[in-house]
Amino acid sequence: HNALDIALKLWQKNTDNIALQNDVLFFAKALNKSNFIKNFLVWNRRFKEALNLYWADYKHKKLSPQDIQKAITIASWTNKDNLKIKWLKAGLYYFPDNINYIEQLSLIYLNKNEYKKALAILYTSLNNIKNTEHIKKIIRQLIFIALQTKDIKLAKSIIKKYAFMYLDDPNFAKFILKTSLATGEPYFASSIAKICWLSLKSRLQKVNSFVRGQANSDS
Repeated sequence: HNALDIALKLWQKNTDNIALQNDVLFFAKALNKSNFIKNFLVWNRRFKEALNLYWADYKHKKLSPQDIQKAITIASWTNKDNLKIKWLKAGLYYFPDNINYIEQLSLIYLNKNEYKKALAILYTSLNNIKNTEHIKKIIRQLIFIALQTKDIKLAKSIIKKYAFMYLDDPNFAKFILKTSLATGEPYFASSIAKICWLSLKSRLQKVNSFVRGQANSDS
């Protein structure tokens, strides 16, 4: 303990000195201060080494969900996509409905032009997410990827599947109409617009009928 205290005092005078950092780590390891070691490595921007220790604990089921969140944050500070992917996947195992992790992981795959993997992450997440706004975000991203990769068949199938789920949201309805036009197939866009209108008309009729029914019962 005394040696660790001395090593820390020496390190504080020159925090960038690797030899002094390693002295601190040597004595901390001798004292089995695992959490201190991880934090110390992070303080010194030795992120990869810290993440190696987190991963060893993860494999032995020694990490809490909060520790996994911390590791994901540390991985985000690196420029290593493989580390970010590894930890985001681990995070989604524990937090399958975390929209931030879903978006981060799909974006990494998009930037790497690995569109199939990005699509797979988004499709899988639709089974786990209950928040309506988050579902809309994912649907938007799915259609965006399909159009970006010029997979018109896929874009049309996604639009047809989800176009009429959230017509009560004007912005989402507008997005659906715009992307149906972006397929470059006017007949398809026209059919989507027509069905949207009929669906909205039907809903309005139901609302009006309900309002009239309430008025009659009140009178």
